[in-house]
Amino acid sequence: MKFVVTGTGHSGTTWVADAFTWMGFPCGYWNEIPTDWPALHVIRDPFKVLSSLHGEKFFFDECDCHEPGAHRFSPYVLFMERHLPSCVAPADPLGRAINWIVGWTEKIDLDAQWRPIRTEKIEDLSKDVDLLTDVVEWATDEKVSPMMVRGVQEALSSEVNAHKRAPLTWDIIMANPLGPKLAEFSIDRGYGGPDGIG
Repeated sequence: MKFVVTGTGHSGTTWVADAFTWMGFPCGYWNEIPTDWPALHVIRDPFKVLSSLHGEKFFFDECDCHEPGAHRFSPYVLFMERHLPSCVAPADPLGRAINWIVGWTEKIDLDAQWRPIRTEKIEDLSKDVDLLTDVVEWATDEKVSPMMVRGVQEALSSEVNAHKRAPLTWDIIMANPLGPKLAEFSIDRGYGGPDGIG
């Protein structure tokens, strides 16, 4: 069976693709989903995704780590802009990242109307042997050994494809005009918000 692993950048798609590959199912990850393939949609705590995107300065026009415009005109950001123009509409990089996280996840959710999509949290996939076993069998139509799955989970560090994190707090996020949008989104997905409610 052909399937795709998808999700917002910095949400754990690399970890999942590596896990499938280690179990004998070579897998990459795409942001564009072929229309006839089922998709495993990986999500992660939006606060952590935002901290990672902001720490890597993905939506900054200028930065001190590359030549001017390197992030703003990177293939990744240009892809985002082409497929979700609203993500680059805010003038500030934090607002752009919030729009990307919420908008891309909602775009994937809409795909569920015409293709099988299974959404799972990376926090669960990386620790729950039974869940990851079930997900691999769902995606591949093949049985896998829970012992092998446990071994892969233990071997793959949670730091796979780790990125710099910005020192964000919910107070900083909520001071942004789009902060409440991320807070509501985070709580709706079963994660905490500014008050730890989730």
